[in-house]
Amino acid sequence: MADIVGPPVSVASEKAYILLCQVMIEHLCVEMEQAMTEHPHIALVRRGYEAFNKGDVDTLRQIIANDCVQHVGGDSQVSGEFKGVDAMLAYYGQLAELTGGTFRAEPELYSTDGNGHVIVVHHLTATRGDKSLDQRGALLFQITGDKAVDLLQCDVDLEESDRFWS
Repeated sequence: MADIVGPPVSVASEKAYILLCQVMIEHLCVEMEQAMTEHPHIALVRRGYEAFNKGDVDTLRQIIANDCVQHVGGDSQVSGEFKGVDAMLAYYGQLAELTGGTFRAEPELYSTDGNGHVIVVHHLTATRGDKSLDQRGALLFQITGDKAVDLLQCDVDLEESDRFWS
């Protein structure tokens, strides 16, 4: 039969064991609190990704400035500069329409400089007829106050992206 290991049995070692447990619990609580504390710009962008993937236009309108511009590189039907929240939302609608609602941008990493810039590395997936898109990309957000005012879209493989959208 295996020995059961438990807390120490002497009073002195029991007090040390309790103190050690308290320190470990406090350390874990501090780590959890730090992990839960998120920079407000990252929280804003996270809300945007969640809304985008759900097609939640009302939330997107709340967090995108009326005069925001999204820059999309490449040479395809979805490339260009989309100026203003209405143009950006029409662009998002075009992505959904062209992919039969399969387009997804799943964030993998959020980073901020704390001065109005957030970079998100994301994984893009979509299907279009017999074509499929499965690659990483990034968006650089410029935030002023509680609104996104400029987005620069970057693709890992711009040629592959162009082929998908052609």
